[in-house]
Amino acid sequence: MFIFLVIYLFDKLRHYHEMTREEIRRDNARQLARGVGGHAEFARFMSMEASQVSQLIGRNPVKNIGNSIARRIEQAFDLPTGYLDEEHSQTSGERWKDGDSPTPALNAFSEAIPVTIDASTAAMIPIKRVALSLRAGVLGFDANQINDEDTTIDIPRQFIEENNLVPQCLLAINIKGDSMHPLMIDGDVVVINIADTRPINGELYAINFRGEPVVKRMVREGNEWYLESVNPAPEFHRRICRGGDCIVVGRVVRQEARKLIGRI
Repeated sequence: MFIFLVIYLFDKLRHYHEMTREEIRRDNARQLARGVGGHAEFARFMSMEASQVSQLIGRNPVKNIGNSIARRIEQAFDLPTGYLDEEHSQTSGERWKDGDSPTPALNAFSEAIPVTIDASTAAMIPIKRVALSLRAGVLGFDANQINDEDTTIDIPRQFIEENNLVPQCLLAINIKGDSMHPLMIDGDVVVINIADTRPINGELYAINFRGEPVVKRMVREGNEWYLESVNPAPEFHRRICRGGDCIVVGRVVRQEARKLIGRI
């Protein structure tokens, strides 16, 4: 009887592990889909039909992501083998336990075109420059391509590899206003990772704050998150970041070449 009980419990634990692995795989795949613009673009990357993608990562999936599909996804996105099987701090799977916490953005950019990269030769990788378009109360954002000659910026491939970033999840945006002066001034360009929406105390994020796109430092005090500016002027006082009024779009991972004249 004892032996049968041990076998039963072992089988239950094995089943739990498999379910956890499948959930991790699906969460990672969904985040990749958001990063490239949704299920249709994900299907294009994978050379699959949209209906097949929906069966794997749709709202009501009916199929698990098996080993062969997992490796195929990793290859399509130039990710290391086993990446899909591991939990990553930037994935959407890390949900908030408190309903008052900041909200991760759930919709991917709609009009920014994913960049296709020759992984074997590219020393510099082009990243789209976009203008964020946000609306209060909507869990997401649009990123519209900037209509000028400089529609991309080049980032060293080494930087992307060393920081375990996915190029299709990176966007370049312009800083507006003086709230982050002197660290950042109006017109500076920063790169954000829209696959990384879990706040880390003291780090910089692009935020949809009540429908306004802002870049702020996120600070945790007690059970609350706050948005802080670098500029100490009273008009840039910190704001509480809570729920649908404060949607995390992505983490700032890089600031492009800075003009130092007039900053010191």
